[in-house]
Amino acid sequence: MTTNAPRLLAQVAEYYDDKARTYGATPKGADWRDAESQELRFLELAKVLRGARTGSIAEVGCGWGAFPLWAQRHSLDLDYTGYDISEVMLREAESVCGALPNVRFAKGDRPDAMADYVVASGIFNVRFDAPNDNWLDLVRSTIDNMYEKARIGIAFNFLTGFSDRDRMEARLYYADPGAILNYCIGRFGRHVTLNHDYGLYEFTVLVWKGNA
Repeated sequence: MTTNAPRLLAQVAEYYDDKARTYGATPKGADWRDAESQELRFLELAKVLRGARTGSIAEVGCGWGAFPLWAQRHSLDLDYTGYDISEVMLREAESVCGALPNVRFAKGDRPDAMADYVVASGIFNVRFDAPNDNWLDLVRSTIDNMYEKARIGIAFNFLTGFSDRDRMEARLYYADPGAILNYCIGRFGRHVTLNHDYGLYEFTVLVWKGNA
C-alpha cells in the first residue's frame, strides 16, 4: 500500500464523519444522490452472489448500514459484517441496524476475517488532492485485500472515466474501465465481469475465484 495511505484515509474518514453528522442515516449521509441510485448499486454488487441467498458477506465502507437493510428487504439471509473508517458512520449503523440478526460492524478499511463475498460501494470515489498514481496504489491494495479475504468472489464500483467532462469534479476519482478490467484479469484470472450499462456514470466489477 502507498505510504500516503494513512493520510488519505484520515481525509476520507473526516469527510464521511461530516456527511454523517449533517445528514444522518440517509443517502446523502453516505454521499449518494438518492435512494434509487444507491439501491441500484446494491443490485449490481449483489450479482456477485449468482443467485445465492445465503452465505457470509463483508462490506468495506459500509456507511450507516444501508446494504444490510436492502438485503433484508430482498430476502437475502446473509451473515453480514460491515467495516468503515468513519466512527460517526459506525455509530449510525449500530443505531439503525443494531436489531438485525447476523449483522455486525467494525472499524477498519479492510476485512479482518474471511467471508464468502466481499463488496464495496463508492469507496474509491473521493480522493481529494491525491495524485492519480497514489490513489490507484491504494485502490489496488484494497482490491487485492478484498480478494484475499473472499472465499467465492468480490464486487466493487467506480465512477467512470467516460463521464461528461463538464460535470467531472477534480476531487473525485474517475477510473478507466479498461485499465481496471485488465488489472483484475491479470491479477486474479479470467472470471471477471465489468458492468457499465446500468444508467449511472459508473461501472461495477465482479470477480470470482476460479475454484468457487
